[in-house]
Amino acid sequence: VLWGLAALAALACGAAAAAETAPAAFRGPIAVLPPLSLAPVEGSTDGVAEGMRERLVARGLEVLAPDRLEAFLVRHRVRYTGGLDEDSIRALRAETGAAAVLVTAVDLFRRQEPPRNGVIARLVSTSEPVRILWMEDAQLAGEQAPGLLGFHLVRDVATLRERVLDALADSLATGAAWGFDPSHRTEIDAKLGGAPRGDRFRPRSFFASGLAATPGGRKPRIAVMPFANESTDRDAGRIVTLLLERYLADRPDVELVEPGLVRRAILDTRLVQQEGLSLAQAEVLTSLLDVDAAITGNVRDYLGATAAGPPRAEFTVSAIDVRQRRVAWASVSYNAGDDRVVFFDRGRVYTVHALASAMAREVVQRMVPELAGGSPATP
Repeated sequence: VLWGLAALAALACGAAAAAETAPAAFRGPIAVLPPLSLAPVEGSTDGVAEGMRERLVARGLEVLAPDRLEAFLVRHRVRYTGGLDEDSIRALRAETGAAAVLVTAVDLFRRQEPPRNGVIARLVSTSEPVRILWMEDAQLAGEQAPGLLGFHLVRDVATLRERVLDALADSLATGAAWGFDPSHRTEIDAKLGGAPRGDRFRPRSFFASGLAATPGGRKPRIAVMPFANESTDRDAGRIVTLLLERYLADRPDVELVEPGLVRRAILDTRLVQQEGLSLAQAEVLTSLLDVDAAITGNVRDYLGATAAGPPRAEFTVSAIDVRQRRVAWASVSYNAGDDRVVFFDRGRVYTVHALASAMAREVVQRMVPELAGGSPATP
């Protein structure tokens, strides 16, 4: 009997300890904003918001009724849905009870064979301080996994969209189940697959001087500014900005400022970037957003696959230490979808979204340790 009581006590203690260490699951309704279109094709955002709402509900998450969200957007004259400012987020929580906002952007969409679809999404808390809880991107090309004799070729963009939304909803639900604990990111990645990996996507050159110590030793607070765009794709600067934010949001060693707050600060100060970020502009950001580093850059090439060749992407990234007024990081990245592909198209990248996503991940992997004071990057 004594041994049985002792065993029960041990189990009870173990359960209590597990309850204390296990992350709390996400609770509260999610407001799914109308998607932002970064793909200049009519109908590119059709069905995205509805599809995400249905999938989140099917996975046990609560979603704010679309009519209540629509009434809020009309009442507050919210037209831009690529991110909300702090006042709008605070009002949304007070008036609707929404616990978080889901922001989506369709950056890849093609109906013609072979079809393509890509979506970038993030979940932003409405509680203070406003922060990004989760961010993900997913993309598919109809010909990227044809299988034997092409039996698995996808010829319909609607099918690709369903698979992309399924992947995003799976990732979000997995993150919510773990309270968006970054230590479980590998489980989410394993479920989603994600962009291709490998050293071939690393920056071709970079300079790193590191970031000065932050006040009180806290983790660096980073804002990503809109990238300049010299490519033929009109939205390439915004897409690469989002992809860098997607990987920065994953890092537990830095704090990424919600892009909606950055946009509000830019509008309020009428800050215009032409040739990168000036020191005066960096000081304005420091005062408004209390950031330690501002990231900016330039997209030089962003071209999807054509009959003449594979996708190509080239961009630069700079991180400015706004307190010390100096460059903490600078890099140049450029790749094509067929880099180092020799036999049977193994390793080939079919979309410019996937290519730029892989390149952004490699930049963040090497840049963040320099900014956060960890192990330095290897040239």
